[in-house]
Amino acid sequence: MAGIKLDNHPKIEDGFSTPENYFNEVENRVMQRIQEPATRVIPIYRRTIVWAAAAVIVIALGIFSVWNLKQTPETDNVENYLASVEFTQEELIALLDDNDIEQLTADLKLDPQEIENVLVETPYLEQYILN
Repeated sequence: MAGIKLDNHPKIEDGFSTPENYFNEVENRVMQRIQEPATRVIPIYRRTIVWAAAAVIVIALGIFSVWNLKQTPETDNVENYLASVEFTQEELIALLDDNDIEQLTADLKLDPQEIENVLVETPYLEQYILN
């Protein structure tokens, strides 16, 4: 096979050519067409303050809720408070609902003989019944 020598063949022109000073002017023309608006710079510390404030609020609410859960009143304290405050019968009736009354009667488990003894020993029983 005979070798092909490229130097001996006539060259074919591609038909493309670049205009004069194209590479010197192209950058300026592209920049004029783009004209990007100036980007607004947002400082990082503003967002940091917002996140820090949110974190403080969440931590404060967490501590407050845990602190309130630990402070449950003891039965003795509640009983002493109720004994020190004078309630009328009407106020107690208004405060208690049917479930509370049923629970009280179930917890008391009074013997009928005990009830009769209390009624016999009460000196002003007739006044209680009449009022």
